[in-house]
Amino acid sequence: MAAIALVLAAVAVGMGLSWTISFLHHTGASPQTALAPADGTDPQLAGCGKDAEDLAVAPVRLRGPLTLRGHRLAKGTRVGRVTLRYSFHCAGAWARFDPDPVIDTDLKDSTGGSTTVWAQRPADATQETWSMGHVDESYSGLLLTGLGCAIAGARFDATNENMVAEGQTPCLPVLSADRRTSTPAAGR
Repeated sequence: MAAIALVLAAVAVGMGLSWTISFLHHTGASPQTALAPADGTDPQLAGCGKDAEDLAVAPVRLRGPLTLRGHRLAKGTRVGRVTLRYSFHCAGAWARFDPDPVIDTDLKDSTGGSTTVWAQRPADATQETWSMGHVDESYSGLLLTGLGCAIAGARFDATNENMVAEGQTPCLPVLSADRRTSTPAAGR
């Protein structure tokens, strides 16, 4: 499968590097060498997970009541959590979504809903987004943090229910080289 993914990615060179990285992220394919950290790079393929730290965690909560597969969930029910991850080695951050069991992550059943996870760098309005047509753990592309703080966010959309759950972390400052101090975030 990895060989097919790389061949298809090579054929689609005209579609750009971000498509190739996105395709590899979707398929789980792994190139022979790690990708260089850059905005949009898959943080796992770039080796950023080796020294990753959780900078912030925020709940993803329902905006209103929801009946999901026969279970009644009240407004404010936590359906997952979004984490702002940071790699000192890669000098970058990304968002990760982990669903709670209350929304059942049966990968064979897409009737529950879909998830979107994103990381944003407000200093230049750059955002990396990853969407899935079912509920599962997921993560966004990498954002380099040299330009400023980063925010992680996630959204769960319930299928045919017109109900969403959302959550986001605060915009955290870039860590300094010694990782014990931080620089102030602009506009906070």
